Amino acid sequence: MAHSWYPGHMAKTVKEIKPLLKIIDVVIELVDARAPMSSSNPLLGEISSRKPSIVLLNKADLADQHRTELWLRNIRGSGRKAFATNAEDGTGISNAMRAISAVEGNARTRPRALIVGMPNVGKSSLINRLAKKASAKTGDKPGITRSKQWIDIGNAELLDTPGIMPLRVDDPLVWFKLCALGIIGDDLFEKEKVARDLLEQLSMEYPGFIAERYSVTESLQHEGQHAVLEEIALKKGCIMRGGIPDLEKASLMVIKDFRSGRIGRISLESV
Repeated sequence: MAHSWYPGHMAKTVKEIKPLLKIIDVVIELVDARAPMSSSNPLLGEISSRKPSIVLLNKADLADQHRTELWLRNIRGSGRKAFATNAEDGTGISNAMRAISAVEGNARTRPRALIVGMPNVGKSSLINRLAKKASAKTGDKPGITRSKQWIDIGNAELLDTPGIMPLRVDDPLVWFKLCALGIIGDDLFEKEKVARDLLEQLSMEYPGFIAERYSVTESLQHEGQHAVLEEIALKKGCIMRGGIPDLEKASLMVIKDFRSGRIGRISLESV
């Protein structure tokens, strides 16, 4: 099943970016380090294919460090510069700054960089860190930035843009990852299904993480993720009248625990 999610400000942004490329020296794409492939918009690749580009794997503090290193090696092997960053505490930001500064401006003393990415991958937080001030609005939900804005970061100029989603998402696995990461708004997907899929992947790739976080019986995981979710609901007090497990509340808790790193450092994609 294909999912379409393309607000008007995104369509406007795509239309406006193309003519701006003639004054842009480098394109900086932010992706979520926990799913670098799914959180990279193919449309942005088409837009920036003729410009030098830097890929920042943001929220690296929440991702599996070993997998992040493999992703960095893979991206660099394709000829692009890539760095792991955490815009919240500044980790890796100095490397990004040096890479931006190393780009030659077109008849200017300072390079101009276009910063792009899907919603909620941390673009605004990164820009505020680079500019050392609150130049861009930030938030924990997608769609905070609604218009283009130039940001002076001293040794370069950054053009911030709203987060841009693909026109449609046809792959249900990609849709699941975007929902789990918070790139898709919580009101646009079935929380219980995403939570079950998340529990299923973690049980296979990160055994023990769920049991440790929620004190779930290991043997229960063989009965299916619905049973696991029910036990999580009961143990965490997500209960409706009559003692019935509130699976939607428990599902949202599991999803938010994953997003915040409370379950552990987890990546949803391997190279």
